[in-house]
Amino acid sequence: MVYSILTEARVRGSLADQQSGNVAYQQVWLNNADLEGWTSFSELDIVGAWGGFLYATKLTADGGSINPTSDFVAVDALVNDRVTFRMKYDKHTKNQAATNTGKIQWATANDPTFNDTKSKTFELISDGRWILYDINVGDSSQWVGEIVNIRIFPSINGAINDEFFLNFVEIGTNDFDFSFENEDAGTAGKSTGSKNLSGELTIEQGVNDRLIVNINDYGDVTITLTPQ
Repeated sequence: MVYSILTEARVRGSLADQQSGNVAYQQVWLNNADLEGWTSFSELDIVGAWGGFLYATKLTADGGSINPTSDFVAVDALVNDRVTFRMKYDKHTKNQAATNTGKIQWATANDPTFNDTKSKTFELISDGRWILYDINVGDSSQWVGEIVNIRIFPSINGAINDEFFLNFVEIGTNDFDFSFENEDAGTAGKSTGSKNLSGELTIEQGVNDRLIVNINDYGDVTITLTPQ
């Protein structure tokens, strides 16, 4: 098994750069061979950290999870409603499974055990590219109180010997205000502007409300549009 660790390119913009204080928890792996407290894992092999990311190999098709064992500061669920992480998932050459679903679980101060009651699945892109996942956990009735830990299942329908890489993990909110210069009329404090367009496009929730942005092939970022 070969890892081209030194040739990995890592370009990211943290939520912390958008507004101070809107990231309550952040984990990056800057020190080689240091898991930075993410030492609790199940059904994984060859777990390590190098070159700015954590990596591991799955031992089962539907299992394989990792979470921090220590140094997790409790997060206020009411204020912080997003779990964001950047991950690359490489399917094994013999993998014929769908490999399109991952899952996160969390533990709270009132219920400190991991279970599927406190969990949420997400759409996994398993094409070997770095993908930014921004998961709205705030819409779960179980995301309440103080969050005291989080666990990531990169894939729950993958295959043995699949590999994944984590670049960073954050818990916070992306509700922020900012102003910017725009050639069109606008109002300070909002991230909107306008132009005259020919024709109309109707945005329907759950139908065509997702805008996927990819800059220089550094990974897809999905933006959900709000119909007006």
